[in-house]
Amino acid sequence: MQLEDNRYHIHWFYNHPYLLSTLTFVVVFGLSFLIAQKELWINQEKEAHKATETLQEVEGKIDQILKSSYGTTLSIALTIDDNGKPKNFNAVAEKLFNSNPNIDGIELVPDGVIKYVYPYEKHKGAIGLNVIDYEYSKTEAKKSIESGKMFFAGPLKFKQGGFGIIGRLPVYADDGFWGFSAVMINLETFLKKSGIQNLADEGYNYRFTKINPNTGEREIFNDNNSEDFDFSKAEKIVVEDAEWEIYLGQDNSHKAFIAASPFLIFGLFLAFGCALLTYVVLQRPAQLQRYIKLQTAKLLNSEIKYKAIFQEAGMSIIHLDENEKFIEANPKFLSKTGYTIDELKGERFSKFLQLQDDSFKKLLNYDKFEGKLICKRGLKKIVRVTNSALEVNHQITHILLIEDVTKRKKSEKKLKDLQDRMQMAIRISKLAYWDWEPEKGKIRWSDRMYKIFDVDKNQKLDSDTLSNRIHPEDFEKYKQDLKRILETKEGTTLELRILDTNNKLKHILTRVECETSENGIFKVKGTTVDVTDKKEAMINLQHSYQMVVEQNERLLNFSYIVSHNLRSHSSNIQGLIHLIRDLETFEEKKEMFNLLEEVTISLDETLTDLNEVIHIQKSDGGLVEEITLKPFLQRIKNILIREIKCNNITITENIPEGEQLKFNPAYLESVLLNIISNAIKYRDKQRNSEINLIFSETEEYKILQIKDNGIGIDLDSYKGQIFGMYETFTDFKNSRGIGLFVTNNQMKALGGKIEIESELNKGSVFTLYFKK
Repeated sequence: MQLEDNRYHIHWFYNHPYLLSTLTFVVVFGLSFLIAQKELWINQEKEAHKATETLQEVEGKIDQILKSSYGTTLSIALTIDDNGKPKNFNAVAEKLFNSNPNIDGIELVPDGVIKYVYPYEKHKGAIGLNVIDYEYSKTEAKKSIESGKMFFAGPLKFKQGGFGIIGRLPVYADDGFWGFSAVMINLETFLKKSGIQNLADEGYNYRFTKINPNTGEREIFNDNNSEDFDFSKAEKIVVEDAEWEIYLGQDNSHKAFIAASPFLIFGLFLAFGCALLTYVVLQRPAQLQRYIKLQTAKLLNSEIKYKAIFQEAGMSIIHLDENEKFIEANPKFLSKTGYTIDELKGERFSKFLQLQDDSFKKLLNYDKFEGKLICKRGLKKIVRVTNSALEVNHQITHILLIEDVTKRKKSEKKLKDLQDRMQMAIRISKLAYWDWEPEKGKIRWSDRMYKIFDVDKNQKLDSDTLSNRIHPEDFEKYKQDLKRILETKEGTTLELRILDTNNKLKHILTRVECETSENGIFKVKGTTVDVTDKKEAMINLQHSYQMVVEQNERLLNFSYIVSHNLRSHSSNIQGLIHLIRDLETFEEKKEMFNLLEEVTISLDETLTDLNEVIHIQKSDGGLVEEITLKPFLQRIKNILIREIKCNNITITENIPEGEQLKFNPAYLESVLLNIISNAIKYRDKQRNSEINLIFSETEEYKILQIKDNGIGIDLDSYKGQIFGMYETFTDFKNSRGIGLFVTNNQMKALGGKIEIESELNKGSVFTLYFKK
């Protein structure tokens, strides 16, 4: 009865070939569809991962552009002196511009008004623009001032033409906000350098956007913004220093479908073939029975083997006997090595394997090992072998899974080489790195950090380790900066002074970044570099520059003294000689000769003083003497005696007897000659000319006022130009505009100053302040 039931079921299969063929088709095609779907998911994940890596690469390039821009703005800000004026702006800007290919211009913006630009011809149209009031930049300029850190505005339209980005670093002086140090980057340059421009060529649909701070609307800055774009499904990065958002969608998602389609097509044909085969087999039951009987014996002997060995496996698989001789090898192994199965039969596997360690006497005693597989044409591939022993009919054989790890080994070597180069770069650049977990108090330093702070590597690190090294004058600022970092969790750059164990001063520059990990751990990390040498070099350079400026001023003063003082004497001598020629009586000539003698004596004294000035130029400081004022003024009047008599000038003095000044004689002669001779030259010819000299003093200065009733100066028009070089305020043909400029420099050179009060047609008052 049982036998009849079995036959019934067997005959039922034979009688329904179409149904069974259909079921076979559905099952096989269903499995193929699942495999294709799995391949589709894998490829989609790969494309998504590639998109993420592409965005990270763009983000890294943008970060590099912003950091280099920050370094440029910080460097150009250092040219600003204590008076708030940049020194050598063009020279420094040129070097910074040439060394930073990521920027297209440099600006200095004191009080928010653009006054210095480089390159000048390209950006001169922006000079005079008040960025704090300018419609397109005022919101982001104020945001930079409020945050106290560098902020990148735009993309926006430049006043001088073009479209791009402006990075502004607020600069602060002792009196507070000074202005901005800024760099300009054309939008085309930024898109190219950051790699955003290449995203479309790589098959990505992207959007480079920003919320307009003035309108509150999203602006898109790339050309292909006419396409439909789903922001919610796109990958996104945010550049906080500029409030940019970059979205990346995938236009190449069809690649995943194309990659998975061969599995689906192959599954369709396989399902059709299996269905056809099922139909043919069921149509020929007798042949099938004989086939089953014929294969039963083989199946019993090879059932375990063919469960472990798949002919279509993606990994190389070989079957060895206990003497390492080949029994079988799958097609993957044959294609990798170039051998045929006939060439391998009877050969030992160790013949084709080169091991690094000679201690391997018998390969099959090890579960796992690595070596170089020798292929047919001498090519060697690094492989990792996994050995599994099988026992069939009391005979032991081995299944070896062979994985080609050549590419992986090369990648590992490249990674190790890269790490070695990074370590070398860190050593060469002397860059130190550190991180700190405030909640746990864990601090980690690189070796360079210990060296910079002069701390023993065995010393336990805590928050006081760094605090104890901070210069006392910088400690409060350091505490405030640290508090702000912990509260805002925003990165910044700090410049500090520290003292090592020998109280040696060092200047360090630290970049601080904050991050919060996935498990909620907040970490502060960064890099530190010792910039003492650069700082000292900059200070020495500024000192050298100041010395050159002062030397030039002294040389200018000396040249003026030579030309002005000697010209006054020569003019007097020449005038007296002309008068002597015209005189007829001996008494009159004798009087003129006496005057000529006084002028020549004054000339000799002037030459002596000029010799002292030459001595001053050679020495480190100025030569200051105690000068009795009244006799010295008499000497000046003797020098100008011809002009005084010829023009009927009245000079009155209100100066105490024996009053002295601490000053250089040559400088004082030049100052008094210049002011008194100007009072004579610019007299009012409609009235009698008078010159009054009045002495007074304060706790700090001795003061000499020189008043005249000449033609005066229009100070409302020329007040800011009085002491400028080559500035003239009359139509006199001999006016050169150099006298008051040099007089002002001479007074300042010895700690004094000069002030002027004047009114047209009423006269002038020059007030000379001499340091006590």
